[in-house]
Amino acid sequence: MTAPVGILGGTFDPVHCGHLAVAEYVWAHCALAQIQFLPCLLPPHRQPPRASPAQRLAMIRLAIAGHPDWIVNDIDFQRPGPSYMIDTLTILRQQQPQTPWCLLLGMDAFAHFNQWRQWQKILQLAHLIVVNRPGCHLSSSGWEPALLRDTQARSADDLTQSLAGKILIQEMPPCDISATAIRQKFPTSAATIALPPEVLQYIKQHHLYL
Repeated sequence: MTAPVGILGGTFDPVHCGHLAVAEYVWAHCALAQIQFLPCLLPPHRQPPRASPAQRLAMIRLAIAGHPDWIVNDIDFQRPGPSYMIDTLTILRQQQPQTPWCLLLGMDAFAHFNQWRQWQKILQLAHLIVVNRPGCHLSSSGWEPALLRDTQARSADDLTQSLAGKILIQEMPPCDISATAIRQKFPTSAATIALPPEVLQYIKQHHLYL
């Protein structure tokens, strides 16, 4: 079994400082061998991205250029239709069967995890690393406590002991940035300060989000 690899999925329309803050925190606290940014082609339950696949890949590459162990993986761009995480993880598990894959989620996304396609099977293919988001908290009732009773990891070391099935909760400093707000407010300063400088320059050069 190899060292754990983190997966940070999303539309990245655009990639912003909030994405990088999550990656930085998990990188510093979870002893991952690599973090892979996985932009989806078509999100199943929201509007299609405004930036093209090529533009979103370019922005991610600019944002992570200073991190040799962070890469962009365009696996979801290689097949048509909506991008479901269960399909992506199935392919990754086939490609690297001895890698503990760790799916990085915000607490807001985890609150709806039980509505994801084949969510129980996702935990058979990967661990979850859940980071807090402003205004989001773990529920004290319902499906979340029951799931965590059987799966919650005590520390990042637990992620190295098996290929999948653990959920690690990480309390990182709050970072209230969303790509939706950036697109709505661009090019005001409230939007531009939330972007890495290289990404901001790219957006301006290609006249995105205007």
